[in-house]
Amino acid sequence: MDLTRRDLLRIGSTALVGAAAVPIGHLGKALSSLKAPVSRKPKVEVHFTGKHAFSKLMAQAEAEEWARMPMGDLMAKVGMFFLDTPYVSYTLDHSADHEFCLVNLQELDCVTFVESTLAISRVIKSGKGGARALPKEIELIRYRNGECDGFCSRLHYLSDWLYDNERKGLLSLYAKDVPGAVAIKEQVSLMSSRPELYLQLRKHPEWVPEIKKDEEAIDKRTYYMIPKDKVKAAEPLMQTGDIVGITTSASILDCAHTGLCYRDEKGLLHFLHASSKHQKVYLDQELCDYLDSVHAFTGVMLARPVAPSGT
Repeated sequence: MDLTRRDLLRIGSTALVGAAAVPIGHLGKALSSLKAPVSRKPKVEVHFTGKHAFSKLMAQAEAEEWARMPMGDLMAKVGMFFLDTPYVSYTLDHSADHEFCLVNLQELDCVTFVESTLAISRVIKSGKGGARALPKEIELIRYRNGECDGFCSRLHYLSDWLYDNERKGLLSLYAKDVPGAVAIKEQVSLMSSRPELYLQLRKHPEWVPEIKKDEEAIDKRTYYMIPKDKVKAAEPLMQTGDIVGITTSASILDCAHTGLCYRDEKGLLHFLHASSKHQKVYLDQELCDYLDSVHAFTGVMLARPVAPSGT
């Protein structure tokens, strides 16, 4: 059981009071025999579905030496491996009370597709750990400061996900350097204003203020996006494997969708994503055309994956 700082002070005080009755010559020995309790972070429970697919992917990566590839090309290889994997929403919401580190390679939504692709690419690139390393990478990417500490620690908003993973050195946000970029201030409130949409917040309304605090932190930041009518001109600056956050006109939400850039042999930049429309991981039309197909889409945030240090 973990002990708080208050517990440690109480234990220490009790030990010293008891030591007062010990002959002074033995006081040092009595104190030296006391062992300080070790405080440990609670172990994160991992649920890993799709280990067979992961083993198959890793075998292919080793045979074809994917680790030698640039990080973006490696992301594309991993992402394309998941083609036709079923799209399933709410894959992380299995419990109203407990947040598990869930790794599910058999069912993907748009965010878990990007998370899984980035995490597996980092495992391959580093050459360390295999199946045991993957949940650690998922935890690092999915949660604020890289630590799974309950539902509220998950990076629920994509702009926050991008921001936090850049802070951790996993991504580089670059939309602000692209011609046509505009600075925006988000006003997110979907989760705090509509908690009934979330299994966990319906059960635990006491968590809503913490979510609201995170939303307020997001609102204070400046983000950069490329308006969708400028994306076609910006596509030459985008690379295979870049992460795309698609912004939306919805006033309470930052991004409505996410996926990856994929440039084909003709040089056309496609959108690779877990598609609710096609109900699977799908290589879609050109990114600019995909954006034009949905009226509520307003543009894109852009991030480039960074290879693990030392690779």
